[in-house]
Amino acid sequence: MSSCIKQVLVHLDPTQAARQRLQVALGLAQQQGAHLSALYASMPAFLVAPMQPDGAAAMPMLLKVDQEQRATTHTMFDEVVLGSGVASTWSDIVDISMFRSVVHQALYADLLVLGQSVAGHDLSASVPADFPE
Repeated sequence: MSSCIKQVLVHLDPTQAARQRLQVALGLAQQQGAHLSALYASMPAFLVAPMQPDGAAAMPMLLKVDQEQRATTHTMFDEVVLGSGVASTWSDIVDISMFRSVVHQALYADLLVLGQSVAGHDLSASVPADFPE
């Protein structure tokens, strides 16, 4: 019998919860014989970091933080998925409007695995509080 779920899309971000979210999505993809698509999407640091009036000087550093977080999450994705036997792809969003991009990618998936931000928790500002809604 063939599964109705062919594509699982998991949202990844720089938070600690991303690994757990990926593991859940990977398990579902394995169970259903589905393809796993990971989509890295987070708010750019320059939009969520408190800025001083002369904040433009901090832009290169904030862009570097974004790049490092993306690379760290991509490495984690590779480590978790490696050897699972599940066909998978990684993509990321470099757009200020992560909502539009995630919704666009969600149109192609049968199942979404999303997380919620936890106020005051590690890097939770990188994902808007109303993101899952």
